[in-house]
Amino acid sequence: MVDPFEEEYAEPTAERLLEVACGREASPELMVGLARIDVTSLSADDAVTFLQQAQRAAAFINGFEAQARAAVTDKVVAEVQVLMDQDTEPVCPQYVCAEQVAFSEITAALRMSPRTGEARILEAQELTNAWRPLLEAMLAGSITIDHTRAVGRELRNLPGHGSAEPEVEKAYRKSCAKVLAQVVPFALTHSPGETARKARDLVTAVDPAGARARRRKAAEQDHGVFLNPLEPGTSEIRAVMPTAYAEAIHQAVRMLAKDPRFEVSDGCVTKGQRQAAALVALTLGDPGSVAEVTGPVAEAKVNVHVNVLVPLETITSTSDACGRVGNTPVTADEVRDLIAAAAEGSTIRRLVTDSTGCILDAGRSHYLASDIQKLVIKLRDGYCRFPGCNSPAERCEIDHAVPYNTGGPTDLWDLGPLCKHHHQMKTAGYWHIIASHRNGTCRWRSPLGRIYDHTPPGLTPARRPGPPDEPPF
Repeated sequence: MVDPFEEEYAEPTAERLLEVACGREASPELMVGLARIDVTSLSADDAVTFLQQAQRAAAFINGFEAQARAAVTDKVVAEVQVLMDQDTEPVCPQYVCAEQVAFSEITAALRMSPRTGEARILEAQELTNAWRPLLEAMLAGSITIDHTRAVGRELRNLPGHGSAEPEVEKAYRKSCAKVLAQVVPFALTHSPGETARKARDLVTAVDPAGARARRRKAAEQDHGVFLNPLEPGTSEIRAVMPTAYAEAIHQAVRMLAKDPRFEVSDGCVTKGQRQAAALVALTLGDPGSVAEVTGPVAEAKVNVHVNVLVPLETITSTSDACGRVGNTPVTADEVRDLIAAAAEGSTIRRLVTDSTGCILDAGRSHYLASDIQKLVIKLRDGYCRFPGCNSPAERCEIDHAVPYNTGGPTDLWDLGPLCKHHHQMKTAGYWHIIASHRNGTCRWRSPLGRIYDHTPPGLTPARRPGPPDEPPF
């Protein structure tokens, strides 16, 4: 059978070569075929397709390399172990093992630092075992190495990761299978960042107890307030704390920074300056000046409004069903802690969802007014609804999918958050939303006529999966 790439055309056109490439599976031959294409002779639409095919080929190469790295590591470890067993008088057998020797051999050969080389080897070993669906998706050209590493960072938080005990390892593999069964299909149409958030939600749902344990461990090891001098007269202050408190402080700073006094006093005109002054006011009282705090200072008061999305069963029982504070997934106990610790004068706006993630109520008895609509939309979408954009919805503008002046209703199905950049592109007519739904999903048509689907992260994290032995696991 004649290879389509070798068809005897007098001068194979770039369009024909691209057509053949699109029909090929991800493989080295795909890369060879793409190398023959002159991109400058393609149309803009075909050039984007060419880049998609190049990404497929690169994903295959990355998957192939990971698979080879795991196989070569096993081979080198086995051979080094034979040599060590033959050594009748080892110098320090209790400190050196075959894996360490093999890892150093491979990292030196690949010109990697020991730390990076070992991380890549361990990643390859996991991809050929518990993370096999990720490897298969890369070999198929479906997901990139960036998707794989984003998901891998979350899978390492599942209980049993790294354990050598057979039963614990078996349970870890089952948990990975449950998460990957949902996150790999999701990754096919979403960015690495969106995929990471999806994986984080699923991992938290699989192991809420582990999420609580990680939070306690972080509190013991990482929490604190740190000062880092940057340049004369300027320093950076960094705080590591529970998500719920960080979200509340961030909201308080943003709200207080809108106060007119921070917009005009002492030349404090930039957004960053206003926020810095607001943080000082919340901590010490009236900042007096952007550059220094003058006294005496008075206690600053501000009403903090924190949006908490929580499943009904978390309120009505001791369920471990997870919720969200702002855009951050949290465990049920974190939600309860935040509500219990709410300061006087602050507002915890509770939005209750049902088992499917739809809002049951917004803590109000009347029909949704425009302000509540905006709140629900920003919480529903979490981020800008342009495909792959990570701009938080709080910083976005509310946009009509069907323009209001052409009959678009001010209704949840037609509204969604867009960052200023993507809002401008849509208004200018370069991008079009051709379908918009009440749950926030929408479909875009690009300037080249391409179709892209967007799915918001969901109001609350995924529910806990079924029993460990539930089919097909």
